[in-house]
Amino acid sequence: MALTLAVSGLTAAGQTTYYVAANGNDANVGRSESAPFQTLGKVSSLTLQPGVAALRLQPGDSVLFRRGDTFRGTVQVRQSGTSSQPIALDAYGSGAKPVLAGSVLVTGWSNVGGNVWQASCAACGSRVTGLYRDGSSLPLGRYPNPDAPNKGYLTVQSHSGKNSLTSQQGLPANFTGGEAVYRPLQWILNRATITGQNGNTLSLNNPNSYDIADGWGFFVQNHPATLDQNGEWCYDAGSKTLRLVSDANPNGQSIAATAFGEAVNLNNASNVSVRNLTLTQTLSAGLLANGGSGLTIAGNDITNSGENGLYFDGAGNTLLVENNLIEAANNNGFTVQPYQNVTFRGNTVRRVGLW
Repeated sequence: MALTLAVSGLTAAGQTTYYVAANGNDANVGRSESAPFQTLGKVSSLTLQPGVAALRLQPGDSVLFRRGDTFRGTVQVRQSGTSSQPIALDAYGSGAKPVLAGSVLVTGWSNVGGNVWQASCAACGSRVTGLYRDGSSLPLGRYPNPDAPNKGYLTVQSHSGKNSLTSQQGLPANFTGGEAVYRPLQWILNRATITGQNGNTLSLNNPNSYDIADGWGFFVQNHPATLDQNGEWCYDAGSKTLRLVSDANPNGQSIAATAFGEAVNLNNASNVSVRNLTLTQTLSAGLLANGGSGLTIAGNDITNSGENGLYFDGAGNTLLVENNLIEAANNNGFTVQPYQNVTFRGNTVRRVGLW
């Protein structure tokens, strides 16, 4: 098998292979399948130990995640390999690709009336960009619903600058604390926090550069008053609580919320390969690379990205992205800044820009 040959070659050359498994222990040496590490935090520590060469990834080193396992958090790589000895993130064993998830499990749901449930999420931050039940994405609460007339859009009757809009249609509730999502152009959706409401007029905290346009559409999301369909949810950053509409008790289900920006973060790291992993349920991007050259991203499944699937920021050269599945990104599937010598081939890109 190609993976076995690659690992054998690295071992023969004196490089180190680290193993990570869900039943491992971060106190292990991590250098054998029988004594693997357990967490992504431990893997990141191999690249973040200042001045401790013995605890830092070296050119030619590999970090292998056990197939069939799920790991939550972010892998941060700060070291570089060389063109002949890249640092590798890959899989070992048999079965499904190992899952690196930027989400946390949410437990302790209590019923707050009807079929609406609430739970605290201490690990969640200023926003949550995805909620998942048994691995499937759930819809953010929205008014009007997508199946309502005009495809779920209200109409901007008038506006004042970027910080106030008046709806042509009546608003059924006070949506203060939620978000107004308005369309200034065909290909843009901007979000602005609703800071106050007077009748059908919404006051907004709007950091966007695009102005509001009269006669164009908007809707309201992420507010308890939008929750009227099974599976809809909202998040209150102030109290770090989630609300969910569920016909069944969610305590008997696996509910996960996005809490980590990326599954893999490469910061000024060159000559790194990422292969055969599932990167999913991230707050922002499945994989973010900021600078660095000689990067290979191949054979991965990048799914359920809160914003972008793959995002390459800064500048670099010699980027190979091939044979990946890029699916279910809320914003862009693949974004690359002024990198040189970019190869993008054999990738499947679908269901991008979901809302």
